[in-house]
Amino acid sequence: MASALEIVGERIVCYCRKKVAERVVPYTGGHRALEIIIEGRGMTPARCIVIRPWRLAERRPETR
Repeated sequence: MASALEIVGERIVCYCRKKVAERVVPYTGGHRALEIIIEGRGMTPARCIVIRPWRLAERRPETR
C-alpha cells in the first residue's frame, strides 16, 4: 500500500470527481481550518496543484 504524501502551500487547487468528507479541525481557533477528503473515479484521478508555494516571512535585522 502506498504511503500518504503531503502537499504544502498557501493556495492549493484540487480537482476531483467526488468530495468524500469535510470537517472542521478542532482547536484551530478563530480561523477554523478545514480537512477535505477528495477522490477520483474511473480513469480520472484526484489531483492537487500548488498555486502559491509556502514561504516564510523574511527576517529583518533589528535596529536600535
